[in-house]
Amino acid sequence: MGTLVPDARCVLPVAMGNETRLFDHADGEKEYGAGLRLGAVTDTGDASGAVLQKRPVSATADEVRTALAAFTGTIRQIPPRFSAVKVNGRAAYRLARADKPVELPAREVTIREAVYLRQENEVTHVIRIRCSRGTYIRTLCADVGEKLGCGAYMSFLVRTEAAGLRIEQARTLDEIRSDPAGAILRADRVLGGIPCAFLATEQRDALFNGRSVSTEANGWSRVYCGEDFLGVGMAEHGELRMKVRL
Repeated sequence: MGTLVPDARCVLPVAMGNETRLFDHADGEKEYGAGLRLGAVTDTGDASGAVLQKRPVSATADEVRTALAAFTGTIRQIPPRFSAVKVNGRAAYRLARADKPVELPAREVTIREAVYLRQENEVTHVIRIRCSRGTYIRTLCADVGEKLGCGAYMSFLVRTEAAGLRIEQARTLDEIRSDPAGAILRADRVLGGIPCAFLATEQRDALFNGRSVSTEANGWSRVYCGEDFLGVGMAEHGELRMKVRL
């Protein structure tokens, strides 16, 4: 569920089988810890790229904190050229690596929290970001650098939460190899932002036969019959229909 730059560490929920159909309904909010390195601009927006410019740095920690706070809320952001965003069916990063022109339109994203944590050294600061799906922390770092007038890039990135799952719950690949079953969570764990609808057995049978059932739910709903998670439904005008059945 998602992509990330190769140098990053992250929470990366992985869905299997029919559960991949729940991707669009998963909690889209994410949280990151990142390094904001002032005084240079790279072609990728992170430490792996080629340095395009170097500029003097005079910004204080308070000035960085103020500049970062200015990006809280719903903003417009241009994704990086080196990203997985599709351009005429091809990932932008493939075009960028082939030295072909890449123009990506700005799009709306939401920064829920932009927290200044600490100053690591003269030019590097550590920040924590909680944001909507589709937000690029590399772009945020570059935009903060431009606001300060000295340029910036993302020096490191750790995704600490995705789809409602925290990094403390995550497992390494080696841990998964040694205990595959222990790494599997029930699919409804990534749907925490969607209200629940509980059905009787006869209602479940009606839904599975393509009919709607009466409900007090409204909008997208996690659908249960007893302890069984059935999938995702849509409730409108007191009627619930199944949209994603597991």
